[in-house]
Amino acid sequence: MKKWSMFFALLVFVFHWTSEARVNAIFLHDDADVPDSVLLTQDSIPRLPPVIPYFALLKQLKQKRQQLKSTLNANQIDFQKMQMEFERQLVQEIFPYWYGTAWDFNGYTNRPNQGKIACGYFVSTTLLHSGLPIDRYKLAQMAPLDEAKMLAYGQEVTCVNEFDSLMMFMQDSSTKNGVYFIGLDQNHVGFLLKRKHIWFIHSAYNEPAVVRVEIALKSTIMNSFSRFYLVGLTTNEKFLAAWLNAS
Repeated sequence: MKKWSMFFALLVFVFHWTSEARVNAIFLHDDADVPDSVLLTQDSIPRLPPVIPYFALLKQLKQKRQQLKSTLNANQIDFQKMQMEFERQLVQEIFPYWYGTAWDFNGYTNRPNQGKIACGYFVSTTLLHSGLPIDRYKLAQMAPLDEAKMLAYGQEVTCVNEFDSLMMFMQDSSTKNGVYFIGLDQNHVGFLLKRKHIWFIHSAYNEPAVVRVEIALKSTIMNSFSRFYLVGLTTNEKFLAAWLNAS
């Protein structure tokens, strides 16, 4: 009986691991064929297996940033390495812990899936946890345009009218792949990730009202706005320098 229990437990583990690995592939492979329902239902939100506690993960990520900083100081600054490591840590390591965390207009939890979090606090908290030297309270309470200006580190904020124009801009070949901050008029903020598709990562106030990732073109929230403020994060050398030098 004990052997059968162990065998069943192993099957459950393998099933969940392979399902999660397939969903997480959206961040690793442009040609991943992930059904929309996987991205939009609360029970199937992509997340990493809870291998280590969240704050233990953050300590590991800080060590990796310090190692990268030491390597870059010893040699010529490699902008591409900074881009890749920032994106990897934020998108593949930090975000998955937050998927499924409940949204609330006044939410400001510092711990994923414990308490609730508003859209602005999701942006500021994950950026702070990635190593960026910011006041997460001050940033989260700013209007979307002001938040965009602060994260731009002196670079120009791209202002776009109409959702279709935003999608055309993001899909244009001159717009580089990577992570972007997106402000939606005066009411909402989140991240865009450009790959084969444009992914919208945010603490959503509509059902399911949780932190989630979805295809931007199919986002009902994004489609309801007509004014957007866009700032490239992985394309901004000053932003990445601030992130790395603070570690």
